[in-house]
Amino acid sequence: MKEWHPKDCDDCFVPWGLSVQKETRILNKTVNTLKAMGMTDHQILKTIAQGFEDSEIRDEEGNTYDLITGEYITA
Repeated sequence: MKEWHPKDCDDCFVPWGLSVQKETRILNKTVNTLKAMGMTDHQILKTIAQGFEDSEIRDEEGNTYDLITGEYITA
């Protein structure tokens, strides 16, 4: 048994849409930071793809990175 803390319930009361907006802002900030550090879009997509079970990841412009083949295909 763990000691309960009110902070543990913060996520219980946050509407789903607001949670998604917050996560989107965090992701955008992270991507912008990586770009400022010199990473290319290709490197960022590759890094993100490694975090998913799906071998292919697609960005909003239709570019894909296939983790298995290592191919980056622009739309």
